[in-house]
Amino acid sequence: MVPDCRETLFWCLGTLLAAFTALAPVIAALAVSFGGLNIFLLLVIGIIAGGAAAIAGIIAIAKTGEPLRNGSGTCGRRYPKS
Repeated sequence: MVPDCRETLFWCLGTLLAAFTALAPVIAALAVSFGGLNIFLLLVIGIIAGGAAAIAGIIAIAKTGEPLRNGSGTCGRRYPKS
C-alpha cells in the first residue's frame, strides 16, 4: 500500500496532468491568436501556470497539513526522540 502523502502527491500530479492535457487545445488557440497580435505569449502562459501551481500548492498544504506538523521528509511517520 502506498503511504498517504505519496498517494496525495500522485493524485495531485495526475490531476495537473489531466488539466494540462484538457487545456492544450485552448493554449494552442491562444498561441495562434497571440501570434497574430504579436503579443509575447510565453509570459502570459508563465503567469497563468505559476498562479495555477501556487493555488494547487496552497490547496494541497491546506488539505493535508500533515507534513507541516510532523516535520519535513517524514511522510507522516513519527520517529521516537533519541
